[in-house]
Amino acid sequence: MGQIFSQSTGRVLRISVVTITACVIGTVSLLAYLGQPEITDAGYQPKQPVPFRHKLHAGNLGMDCRCCHSAVEFGAHAAIPATDTCMNCHKRVRAESPLLAAVLASAANDTPVPWVQVHKLPEYAYFNHQAHLSAGVSCLSCHGRVDQMAERGGRWPR
Repeated sequence: MGQIFSQSTGRVLRISVVTITACVIGTVSLLAYLGQPEITDAGYQPKQPVPFRHKLHAGNLGMDCRCCHSAVEFGAHAAIPATDTCMNCHKRVRAESPLLAAVLASAANDTPVPWVQVHKLPEYAYFNHQAHLSAGVSCLSCHGRVDQMAERGGRWPR
């Protein structure tokens, strides 16, 4: 029996099949990665070391966003509050609460609370909170009713 294809054509076919298979597997893997909730969900809320409740602080207690996010008025970013900001109140208020363990450990060890990043702008994007506040745009305009959010941040009440 003779060969259907020449030796060089058979080699090209084998390489083509392997290449196409690798491309299909790569495409499926990339789509599976990009389809993860951490990538696609606008309401992504990872588990944080401290179950912070905006509803309690901004809602019930009526604290202004700038009490904790003070950098928003002076810099481009709102920034996560430093441990000292939390400890201004929590060295006296609920200082023994197990919910504050990460904050208390952070203060004792002089290390930052290991917050999990929620929002990340692409490197080519630049957003300046200060410019918007100076123009009279309120936090509510973009961040929604944070004072009604049970835990952490995000756009929608939970």
